[in-house]
Amino acid sequence: MIRRMRDRALVTTGVVLVGLLVSTPDAGASGNCYNYGTPGYGQVFTDISYRGDCFEWPLHWGTVHFPDYTKNKASSFRSWSGYPGRSLVLRDSRYPASGEYIRPNEWKPSLYHDDAADYVELSV
Repeated sequence: MIRRMRDRALVTTGVVLVGLLVSTPDAGASGNCYNYGTPGYGQVFTDISYRGDCFEWPLHWGTVHFPDYTKNKASSFRSWSGYPGRSLVLRDSRYPASGEYIRPNEWKPSLYHDDAADYVELSV
């Protein structure tokens, strides 16, 4: 009886741990970003689902040009915005009139303009 209860407890613990690993964004997947979940930061990743190299910046900077390791390689994005009502716009300098809007605190595991953006603007 006690052995069955212990076995059930182990199985239940394993199922819960697997569920957490599958459904929770991985802070370790943030590449070279360190402000996971910190209000006031944006993060752009070179691979979908918040993988690959990461570039992060304080959102109050306005316009930010991506460094070479993420320029024209952005594939996913997270906004930890502390500015309600102010969106971010991912832009490609070759086509500055178009862009992909990201609302405050929005996460996009894949971008419509995949591998095109080379800078981001804080929209009013």
